[in-house]
Amino acid sequence: MTRAVLCAAALTLCAGPLAAAPDAVEHFYDGKAAEGVTQLQKRLADKPDDDESRFALGGLQLLCAFEHFGSALHRHGLRTGDAKTFLPHHLQELVPDNARPEKLTYDGLRQIIQGLLDDLIAAEATLAKVKDPKVKLVLDVARVKLDLFGVGKPFDALTALGPDEKARKEVQKTAVAFDRGDVSWLRGYIHFLCADCELMLALDGKELFESVGHRFFVSVDTPYTFLLEEKRDLSKLLPAEGDKDKDKTKDKDKTKDKDKGGKDAAQRPGVEEVGNYFPEIADLAAMLAQMINMPVKEPARMKRVLAHLEAMVGQAREMWKFILAEDDDDREWVPNPKQKGVLGVKVTDEMVKEWLGTLDEVEAVLQGKKLLPFWRGQKGGVGVNLRKVFLEPPGRLDLVRWVQGTAAFPYLEKGTVTALADPEKLERLNKVFGGANFFAYALWFN
Repeated sequence: MTRAVLCAAALTLCAGPLAAAPDAVEHFYDGKAAEGVTQLQKRLADKPDDDESRFALGGLQLLCAFEHFGSALHRHGLRTGDAKTFLPHHLQELVPDNARPEKLTYDGLRQIIQGLLDDLIAAEATLAKVKDPKVKLVLDVARVKLDLFGVGKPFDALTALGPDEKARKEVQKTAVAFDRGDVSWLRGYIHFLCADCELMLALDGKELFESVGHRFFVSVDTPYTFLLEEKRDLSKLLPAEGDKDKDKTKDKDKTKDKDKGGKDAAQRPGVEEVGNYFPEIADLAAMLAQMINMPVKEPARMKRVLAHLEAMVGQAREMWKFILAEDDDDREWVPNPKQKGVLGVKVTDEMVKEWLGTLDEVEAVLQGKKLLPFWRGQKGGVGVNLRKVFLEPPGRLDLVRWVQGTAAFPYLEKGTVTALADPEKLERLNKVFGGANFFAYALWFN
């Protein structure tokens, strides 16, 4: 999820003030990305060597991919009303309900995911044609708008921050000069998202959808029609924003009734209240049980998952080739050790060295040259060939049996186990990146 959030933020990277195409810049800031795509496509037809416009076009296409996806979910009645319960008032209007949604079928959901995948591939294909090593786009991040649900309510970073003036001023100061290394950075994230889409389409989630789809969409096509009879309104479970202070005042004035154990009797949920949650608990259990044991519907897609993961690693390596060759220091998104970077986070030579070594190990695992560790048995030098899992997938992805070990049996081989399982390697990564900070750097470094 975090990658997905970072990638969504990166959608805007191509929205800088382009001297080459000033007429299209406005569409990054007014929530009309589709119009910008049309204009830039026309411009590139006349000037095919304009890599600044091509960089911008790829970014707008990626922005549109998320808008198309969100619009499709909204059209089919995505339950955004639940989110309103937990969002501040100034953000609640950004997650509108659909009063007249279309019924969603499982095949319809697959088409939505396929649509997202097609849009992502189109954006990546555009960015792949950017060749100018000096290409650069400056982005005013705070102004870029996203119409997430296609209902004419685009929002930007300032809207999301709400009345926090200090935070708003900090964001308004931030401008990023995205360059050639960032083209590869973004392409790597697109490949990651494509791998996610292909994996979802490779698996057969029909029974999962029919069992718990009603938790996410207002109207779903399911044989279990009794699931649709339940009324659900999470907003009644929590006090409204304006009532919270009133509740606190009442708590100070009233005398609390204590039971024998010293607990506030008013805070103890009754049997009836707990029972009201049982349908949600039962559906959650059913969802988890089915998610960890799913049939493989289209095994050919597993090969595409592998291809996207390999491409992701390739783009990460290419990204660092360009970043390390930079000799300027112009508002960098990911800086090299000689640059500062807009985030103010120092990148050292040792970090880059360890990260590139990590990429080498990941690539070796994906290529089947190194194996994942297998924890059972006494014989050394045996591991799991992950590449074979993608090329010759099992009939089901049964995660319980994978953890237990028996599902890994067809993929066990003798060979070199990846250094990522070596305690010394892990200790070096922890030392260089500051322990748990490694995961934050991994998301940032791509």
